[in-house]
Amino acid sequence: MTLMLSSEHTSWIETHAKKLGFIESKPLLLKNDPNFKVYQDWLKKDFHKPLDYMARNQAIRENPKLLGEQLHSAIILLHPYPKEFESKWIARYAWGKDYHTTMKQKIHHLAENFKQEHHLHFEQRICVDTAPILERSLAQQAGLGWIAKNGCMIHRDHGSFFMIGCWLTSLNYEASTKPSSFHCGKCTRCIDACPTAAFIKPGLLDASKCLSTITIENKQSIEPHFFPHLNRQIFGCDICQEVCPWNRKQLYSPEREYLPPLDTLLRYSETQFRTYFKKTALERPGWTGLRRNFLIAAAHDQTIADDLFILHTIHDKEIIRKTALDLLKWRKANLN
Repeated sequence: MTLMLSSEHTSWIETHAKKLGFIESKPLLLKNDPNFKVYQDWLKKDFHKPLDYMARNQAIRENPKLLGEQLHSAIILLHPYPKEFESKWIARYAWGKDYHTTMKQKIHHLAENFKQEHHLHFEQRICVDTAPILERSLAQQAGLGWIAKNGCMIHRDHGSFFMIGCWLTSLNYEASTKPSSFHCGKCTRCIDACPTAAFIKPGLLDASKCLSTITIENKQSIEPHFFPHLNRQIFGCDICQEVCPWNRKQLYSPEREYLPPLDTLLRYSETQFRTYFKKTALERPGWTGLRRNFLIAAAHDQTIADDLFILHTIHDKEIIRKTALDLLKWRKANLN
């Protein structure tokens, strides 16, 4: 007999989730994702490139129940971006400790307390941006917000500066859930503000032009025509969220930077570099990728002499050498 996820259960989860720092939680019966065709069309047009992993496990993305034979329902949780690592050079979701770890720990804690409190034993799977499921679509189906023209999930009260966690369970959920309606209206501020024109049309992103892809997922040197747009975007990009009217109340403006000066960072050894960013989301592009990004940011600073870039032309990593040479040419053409 399948155990039920009752209204009493969901109320308990909502209360205790907020004590752990989550801003919203909603239950959802798992089924074939009604938004999957939109995702599939995006893949067919190759707009996901170079993010090849996005095309894998399509059957699971369409039907998240395939992650486990006994899975029937999900609790979708929203967690606000951290505010520990206050740097305007880095996308807000990456401030502080790695959200994959911190959110998973919180959801596991919530799940264990829930099981003990209600004397329940059930199967579960906790996903925080690592499983092949469409988290934003699940959140939209649960009534937590809508998928905006920039592809982000927007909540009426919380804007879009949050991350999504999914707690999938073998508990059954029978109550109906009303998906959120769309509330972007005629606004196109996110599309208009994108420095690389990465949006083909509202809701359709060319990932190869997105600064987040370029600075995080790209493992090669960055094409020089992106240098002016990168400016000091070292890791990810928040531009399309910063201009969104729904984020007006949530926008957080840091008063100071927590990064060492760029010329100091670029003289760090690999060990020093890795130690500084250990257990943060900034580990994703690796030491070489971050160093490449820091070099590009430093190139926009006219107080930093060419000597620093010349030093990197003899670096042992080819990506760094090429980036340094490209930046020397770019600085000569644009900053003199």
